[in-house]
Amino acid sequence: MKILSIMCDMVRPSVLDFDNPINKSFEKKIIEIGGTIYPNCFSPGPDTGRSLGCYWSGKNPQDNGCDTRAKYPKFYLKTGSFLDKLAEHKYNFYFFTNPNEKVLGDLPIIYENEGVHNDDLDIKKFLSKIDLSQENIYAHIFLTDFHWAIDDYGANGCGVEKGLSILRESIDIIFNNLPIDEFDYVIIFSDHGFKYSIEFEHQEKYLLLNRDRSNVFMFLHKKGEKNDISYNNKLCSLIDVYPTIMEMINEEYEGDAYSLFSDNEHEFVIADDHSEFLPKVNQTIEIWALIKKQRIYFRTFDGYFRDDGKEFELNKEEFDAFLCNQSKSFLEVYKQLKILDLYKNMANDKSYYTNGAPRYSVGKSDILKRIKRKKTAYTTRETYNGK
Repeated sequence: MKILSIMCDMVRPSVLDFDNPINKSFEKKIIEIGGTIYPNCFSPGPDTGRSLGCYWSGKNPQDNGCDTRAKYPKFYLKTGSFLDKLAEHKYNFYFFTNPNEKVLGDLPIIYENEGVHNDDLDIKKFLSKIDLSQENIYAHIFLTDFHWAIDDYGANGCGVEKGLSILRESIDIIFNNLPIDEFDYVIIFSDHGFKYSIEFEHQEKYLLLNRDRSNVFMFLHKKGEKNDISYNNKLCSLIDVYPTIMEMINEEYEGDAYSLFSDNEHEFVIADDHSEFLPKVNQTIEIWALIKKQRIYFRTFDGYFRDDGKEFELNKEEFDAFLCNQSKSFLEVYKQLKILDLYKNMANDKSYYTNGAPRYSVGKSDILKRIKRKKTAYTTRETYNGK
């Protein structure tokens, strides 16, 4: 069995046009390869570190250890990965990634030096090292081209056009050197999407978790498919790659994810994120999303929202209870929010002192008058004693 996965960093599905693909475009290449696109696939943690944690482990961020932006698999993944199962089946590993990205910890730590790795960005040199005569192969290629183009040309139409063009060229290089028919399965996916600059500047913070960033590109090719694509509209997640690969190698799977081959789908996907976009030490989760096929519901410290901006119609108490049951980070925040509500009630309590005397309540206008009064000398212990 030979499996190839290609991760295309930051590709946002909504910028892709498969209905009217232009010649030599990324979309045209995907159609030529042939396979199934999953339009409703999401990342529970839409940044590279957390998405890779989900991809390798088949578990959500709160369960795999990669639960904030700076927590990459090498340092924080606390569960096993599908690579462990492939290793048991004597698979030969090949990993290509930007060496600067690799040091962040894209791979589970025990595979950082396992198999064949690139030492520079010469992808042709790396591809020449893949021995297709081997019976069992798992090759993983991490392409940062689209993300880099957005950084270079801006998060705008120009950046997207340049990024997809360069990405297409890189994929051409891959399949010009690796005949696609040599592989039983090819998975091409993105780890998260992005925001255009104008969206980032003008949208509410909770929309960092709408489809622009949480929806990921997911494409699955099986040997023999060519020049055609189909769509599977089921709701799925990056964690579903794990059971998909287990099905490929005829390995049993028990867990909360569903194989992409299966008719089963998620009723919902829970995603969460930081309100500050750039990574920081000890970042906290401050936005939560309940993702369904047709709607995304958000919860923040400040309230409840929908992705279409319309009124939040769900019962808020029941929604909070549901999130508490699904999200460890929200459960902790919810407890603190309730304590703060109680604290406000306590601070506003103007009833009685312990001795039964009524408390003296000073209004805002009285406070301002006192502040404006001329300062007068006050008695301290020292002045009272004549010092």
